[in-house]
Amino acid sequence: MKEEKIKVIIKRVDAQPELTVIQNNLGKAWFIVCGDIEIVRLEKNVLLVCNENGKMLRMTPNFGIARGMNIGVRGNVFFCTVDSEGEFASLNAEQFKYVFDLLKESKI
Repeated sequence: MKEEKIKVIIKRVDAQPELTVIQNNLGKAWFIVCGDIEIVRLEKNVLLVCNENGKMLRMTPNFGIARGMNIGVRGNVFFCTVDSEGEFASLNAEQFKYVFDLLKESKI
């Protein structure tokens, strides 16, 4: 069953990652990333939700992920997970730690 609100980590450009609760709908996701969303599946069933056209729109670089993925992220993003029905869902404690560790290692 789709959660009405989910616990996510938002990483805005030039800001520290923020643990927060958001409405679980496409409009809120679109608002956070400022446009069309792209979903990148990371380890531990974590989803990186970003702007699909961030590079083309010349959005400000946010962070980079190495770990064999070589992902350069532009614009604001958030991290969540997915439930068994394919809906966005809240991160658990292990996933929160994974994301914060990943961002600690990241570079612009």
